[in-house]
Amino acid sequence: DWEGAVKKLAEITANGELEWHAVELHLFDSLAERYNSQLRDPAYTATVKDRVVLVYEYRYESFTDANEWHWENEIGIEFVGESLTLEYGWPQVPGRRQLLDAIRLKVAKADAFIEEFLAD
Repeated sequence: DWEGAVKKLAEITANGELEWHAVELHLFDSLAERYNSQLRDPAYTATVKDRVVLVYEYRYESFTDANEWHWENEIGIEFVGESLTLEYGWPQVPGRRQLLDAIRLKVAKADAFIEEFLAD
């Protein structure tokens, strides 16, 4: 199931078993067009079982009525091909925020910093 897949990605990311790479989404016209330029850089890619997985944050207008709206943030996960072309968008299942947080922590090496800093 997709929720289990997201949870497993978060776990193997947190354990350091999966390496993610930051990408600047504004460089890819197809994504900018698809989400009306509401993407939040950076996004992250990793190769999992010969598939490229893209995880990113975007925002959208959430309308409370016809004239009132506010921004909402959301996490997208996709299988992508060359030039980050969409192959399949994963369902919006729970655990996506935890996955993105785990990715950001590892890419920034924040956990290693805290460990080293507190050891001094």
